[in-house]
Amino acid sequence: MPVCLAFDDGYLYPFMIFAYSARLNSKKELRFIILNCGDNLSQHTIDVINKITRELSIDVQYLHSDETFEREWHHVSSVAMQRLLFFDLLQEPFVYLDVDILLEPGWDGILALNEFSPGEIVKAASDDEVSCQNQILHNEHCKCSGIPINEAWETEHYFNSGVLVGNPDLWRMQGLNNRWRQVFFHEFDSLGLKVLDQDLLNYLLMSSASRLDISFNYLTGFQIECL
Repeated sequence: MPVCLAFDDGYLYPFMIFAYSARLNSKKELRFIILNCGDNLSQHTIDVINKITRELSIDVQYLHSDETFEREWHHVSSVAMQRLLFFDLLQEPFVYLDVDILLEPGWDGILALNEFSPGEIVKAASDDEVSCQNQILHNEHCKCSGIPINEAWETEHYFNSGVLVGNPDLWRMQGLNNRWRQVFFHEFDSLGLKVLDQDLLNYLLMSSASRLDISFNYLTGFQIECL
């Protein structure tokens, strides 16, 4: 499976560390698909990416899109929304990874998880305790404010979108390539959603998601995730 990445110029240095750790801790042939959405990646950044991946013997492909997401939410950039485009555009199962994670030995085991059970669209790890606690508090706020929430959003069900395996065929078959835009642009606030891409994916896929072992997305702190 390809490893899919979406980031902008500001994450070039984290990408360099990401790519090095990927190569250092895997002997497999690696293929990156990097989304260049609008003007997120300058030519300088692309040149650096190409040089690094060539030196590391990592195949790299670029996926282009003109889609725009004109909204920010707290610390989460709208760039995070771009991971949804992999579901829309790819014709094969994929692994999506945030570029600010450090890949440890054994990380490439996730590349073998390309079989899906009936109705399964995504595999992802349950979110870390801190984020889940914030989500629970957010849900309580929604209840007090009369804002509808997804009743399934509890600690053991809510998943983290930074590491996931996606089934784009079933995503499109179920019309989610259109549904997510309706939710994002017209229903996001009224549904009480909070974290751009992660809440949206949980809202859409709660009943279509299975859990990865937490070792595939182990949060060591607020700043660094280790896979």
